[in-house]
Amino acid sequence: MSSSKSKSIQNKLRIYCEQAKNYFEQHGIKYQTSTLVGENITDITIEYAESVNAKLIAIMTEQTTTIMNIFWGSYAYQMLNKSPIPVLSITANDLFRVR
Repeated sequence: MSSSKSKSIQNKLRIYCEQAKNYFEQHGIKYQTSTLVGENITDITIEYAESVNAKLIAIMTEQTTTIMNIFWGSYAYQMLNKSPIPVLSITANDLFRVR
């Protein structure tokens, strides 16, 4: 999920997603991925999770502060307060690894 269509941001997200996918595959954990772009990441994440009957939402904690975070709180904080589905918050292992 992203609020930006920037290719560099999309590439970073792809790398982070690959880390998670590798872990899930190594441990036999079922998962589903999808790439969505929208203005309110919290709302689109919850809507998507509900549409696929997700049992858990896994998110990466933010590494930067944005204007929206100042007004509404961090993405992780919003997810924890709004989601009817359990949320797992993960810090990315290696922020700048490029494949």
